Amino acid sequence: MNLLNKPLFLLFSCLAVLSCQNQNEISGLPTSQPASSVKVSGLIFQAASSSGAAAISVQDRFPAPMGDGENEIWIPRSGSESDPDSLAEILVDPRKFPQGVSSLDITCAHFKSCILQAVDLKGNPIGAERVHDKGENTEETFHFSGQGIGGIEIRGAEISIISAHAAP
Repeated sequence: MNLLNKPLFLLFSCLAVLSCQNQNEISGLPTSQPASSVKVSGLIFQAASSSGAAAISVQDRFPAPMGDGENEIWIPRSGSESDPDSLAEILVDPRKFPQGVSSLDITCAHFKSCILQAVDLKGNPIGAERVHDKGENTEETFHFSGQGIGGIEIRGAEISIISAHAAP
């Protein structure tokens, strides 16, 4: 390797390591029972409610009906008609990202509906809501960017979060 290429090699190696450190590898998670939250790589997947039908879990639901052998975060419901303000969320772990993140990519699918809204660290909306409109049982990726993203509010039902990637 000549010396002119070595710095570029080192730069690209460092960038690859940094991007991998902030990826949320959901598919490698073991199947879990319903719970109030699931923590992975600096992100906290929080259920709308820790009880009953709103608790989240890790399981293989997508694509329906048999799955594909890869686990997802399963959100059965969030923001129901009886409790529209009780929302599931993907939160940025303040210990890993005390200033929030500048970029958050979410790949999801749904079997009823799915609306995502980025929020800052205080819970104030950032930008417009994003509606998953590619149809049921279809994967769609959403990119959120801006300084101080604190999380994503989720409204809908029967949602599989396939992947989530955060960048400081």
